[in-house]
Amino acid sequence: MGSLLKSTWPKFLIVAAALVFCFIILSRNAWKLTAMTLDDTKARSLGVNTHSVRRMVIILTSLLTSFAVCFVSSVGFVGIIAPHVARQLVGEEQRFFLPLSGLIGAVVVSLAFVASKLVIPGVVLPIGIVRAVIGIPVFLAIIFGRMRRL
Repeated sequence: MGSLLKSTWPKFLIVAAALVFCFIILSRNAWKLTAMTLDDTKARSLGVNTHSVRRMVIILTSLLTSFAVCFVSSVGFVGIIAPHVARQLVGEEQRFFLPLSGLIGAVVVSLAFVASKLVIPGVVLPIGIVRAVIGIPVFLAIIFGRMRRL
């Protein structure tokens, strides 16, 4: 369900180091990631080695996810909602999309944590429940919004 109650500065520094490491690598390859939003054939015609980029992205996202789950627990809905909202705000340009997606995810988790402490005084609800209450309506709005455009 997740909680930020057991967060400490050493844990934060470990996660921050992993985030900075992955962010540097991803930002150096932002144009390749943007090219990958086309299809593989078009990305290859632009000189992108799609197999190595895909492998790099899978490894880095696995690393980030494992650190987040290890120190905070599951981060359900954040990984689904934040990228969709960020994409609607800035489009597919990865230089802007990746940082904004991370920022939106951090804000959602922080707000959910604050809300989990405020709902019932003296009781801290699991943050996953609050994220689900926030995330389900947003996710449904995204789904139905896309269905209306089709």
